[in-house]
This record gives sequence, C-alpha cells and structure tokens, in this order.
Amino acid sequence: MDTIAETISQAELVELIRRDALREASLTGRKNGWHLIVTMDSGRRVLAGPGGSAQLFPTLETAAARMHGLGITAFRVDTAGASFAPDPAYEAWFRQQVQDSLDDTSPTIAHSEVEDQFAAKRAALKRKMAGG
Repeated sequence: MDTIAETISQAELVELIRRDALREASLTGRKNGWHLIVTMDSGRRVLAGPGGSAQLFPTLETAAARMHGLGITAFRVDTAGASFAPDPAYEAWFRQQVQDSLDDTSPTIAHSEVEDQFAAKRAALKRKMAGG
C-alpha cells in the first residue's frame, strides 16, 4: 500500500479528463475508506477533499459513484489496504436475529413434514395452472 502525498482538486481532475490526459484511475482501499488515485504523465495524485487533504470515501460504492459522476467509467480497484469490517448496525441486527431464533420455544416442525406441505402446495398450484 503506497502513500501519495500530492493531491489533485476536482477542478484539476475534470480538466485532465477534458484534455484526455488521464492515464489511469484507481480506487485504493484504506483502513477507514477509499482514495481515488489518478495517474497522469506527471505522476500519481490523490483526489483532494474540500479541506485540501486526501478525500476519503466511506464506501467503495460512494467512491465509484463519484468517479462515474466525473466521467471515469473504467478504473482499477486495489483492496490491499482496505478494511472489510461488517457494518455495526447490521452485525447487531443479525446477532439479535440468531439469538431470537435460539430463544424461540415454539414447537419445531420436522423437515419431512415441511417437505410434504410444500409438495401439496406445488401440486395444487400446478392443478390450478392447468385449469383444473
């Protein structure tokens, strides 16, 4: 995972694209998000955010949407430095679903019984579709 010190403003990037001077674009994973890296004849630079420092996009989708909005439709993705930790809200929801299922005291249904019930439903649907 390389670090690129020089930034490029969105206006400068738009001008590079307009002049067809952009050689390559990539999204590079970082611990907390994604950087948009551009390569041109003069070297590599990272897209600057509003404050002038490197723009860090929170998700790959957000970064890809920005690139698409700039007219960059083909790019490389480097996941070497990315962190793919699950979303904490989803993780909590999923764990609660599992716990609720484990705590459920309602009677269980045998697998063969469920298969028989759905076989009967499929047969009824086939009869209905056949007009009888």
